[in-house]
Amino acid sequence: MYDPTTGVFTPAGNLTTARQVHTATPLNNGAVLVAGGSGSSGVLGSAELYDPTTGTFTSTGSLSTARFVHTATLLNNGMVLLAGGTDNSANASASAEIYQSADDDSQFSQLNGGNKFSGNQTVNGDVNATNFVGNGAGLTGVTAANSLALGGVSASNYARLDIGNAFNGNQTMPNLTVSGTINSGVINSSTSTASANAINGNSTSGFGVSGASDMNVGVFGRGGAVGTYGTSSNGVGVYATSIGGSGLVAGSSAATGVTATSISSYGVWAHSNNSSGVSGNTSSTAATAAAGIFNNDASGNAGNILLGQSGQVTKFSVDGKGDVMASGNVTASGSVTIGTGGTPILEHLSGGFVISLPAMKPSTCTTFNNSFNPIAREQDTIVLGVGNSLMSAGPAIIFSAWVSAPGFLAIRVCNVNPNGPATSAVTGGLRVDWWKH
Repeated sequence: MYDPTTGVFTPAGNLTTARQVHTATPLNNGAVLVAGGSGSSGVLGSAELYDPTTGTFTSTGSLSTARFVHTATLLNNGMVLLAGGTDNSANASASAEIYQSADDDSQFSQLNGGNKFSGNQTVNGDVNATNFVGNGAGLTGVTAANSLALGGVSASNYARLDIGNAFNGNQTMPNLTVSGTINSGVINSSTSTASANAINGNSTSGFGVSGASDMNVGVFGRGGAVGTYGTSSNGVGVYATSIGGSGLVAGSSAATGVTATSISSYGVWAHSNNSSGVSGNTSSTAATAAAGIFNNDASGNAGNILLGQSGQVTKFSVDGKGDVMASGNVTASGSVTIGTGGTPILEHLSGGFVISLPAMKPSTCTTFNNSFNPIAREQDTIVLGVGNSLMSAGPAIIFSAWVSAPGFLAIRVCNVNPNGPATSAVTGGLRVDWWKH
């Protein structure tokens, strides 16, 4: 026997049979199985056990086939697999056999639990258990009289852990955690805990929260904090679609109606065939609150805050610097302020006129009065765009304009060269832009 702590070998008794090229396999009970090999009489079929507590070898059962230079492998169930080797005729052996020690109880059920039955089991008496682990599909003979132990309902009506379940009635669950997908007609969820969420959706590659409806609201959320919250790494944070109602409706009494984030896709995706995809409103008068808030956290004011698209083509955008791009007209019923500290613009109008200038002597002017928008008032801002044909009347010609009366625009043209020649008579167009502040 070798002691690794001292590095010393000591005698450990003698084998019952001298043998060579045999196997020695440690068993789960601490003993060592010595099997097969060759001896003075040829190939051996005997085996013996070494007991380390007594330091003695004792014979045990014999191999079904004498063999040497074989393998002996301890299995997880405590048995030993002896395979191959060479037989008494010096031929390679294809046979194998199993050794089970006399005191190996691994195949027996244990009274302290931890048993796994792979075959059919028949119990003639009562089975008392506080918990059944599994789907109960193998339970038979449960009659109406004793089925009360299972809640008075047959096992087929219980939810199973290994398959998808279809719930036909209303379900009340204090807390539900699902790692897969829930396909449901209606989900109503509420909580009175301040730090809890009624529905919290999180996904690394799909939808955090997804809802669809043909006639009503796809996703509806209402909360004291966030009404609907969804986050996704590679998909959509909140997805909602409706054919006849609103895709997404969310309300909150104190914070944000909808909060949705996504790393590589849309934070919120909502669609409706006949109504609004996303509808937002607020009753707050705070400067930091709005019916809709869009934020881009990219550094350096890079990226876009808002994109308006039609047919996947961007028609309107607001970038991180606050620049607005529109491929069509922009109409606002209120005032528009451009730039930090700019003067609000209440309305902007533009129009065109064609005027005929007569020949004008030096230091003379002529005035045209034109009907204009009736809301135009004195001291409004007027900008003139003069065509080249009018400017060709002379080298020292100037144009000015003002609101002469409500709804009327006066345009004055002067030859300001006191010594120069008279201007030529010409006809041309003017563009007028008017701003009301």
